[in-house]
Amino acid sequence: MKKWIVILLTLFTSISITGLSFIDNLILNRIIAILVAFAFFFVGILYKFGFIIGKEEGQEAFKGVLIVLLIFAFVIYLGIRKFQNWVLLWPLALKIIVPSVLGLVFICVIIGAIYDYINNSDQYDN
Repeated sequence: MKKWIVILLTLFTSISITGLSFIDNLILNRIIAILVAFAFFFVGILYKFGFIIGKEEGQEAFKGVLIVLLIFAFVIYLGIRKFQNWVLLWPLALKIIVPSVLGLVFICVIIGAIYDYINNSDQYDN
């Protein structure tokens, strides 16, 4: 089972998200660290509820959970790539308008949240 983890990690770390290897390495290192943390978390839960007893069972469970999480992360990556390819088919005007509108909406939501926080903070002061 260890060879499957090595193969999956090699394949997973060789994918390109942004096209810049330095940024891709930073992103993928953090993703793998998060996946390992989730694998430890799930194995810890299995220990807590008594589904796993002993070090060997824990190691095998960790490997299995990590393989499942790596496959799940790769499926998510494939979905992101399909979305990127779909967006690349848009005309240039749409490629400019959609991110601009989404950015404007995001800025408005942030400003609205700050404005709401400032107005409501006076109610809770004694």
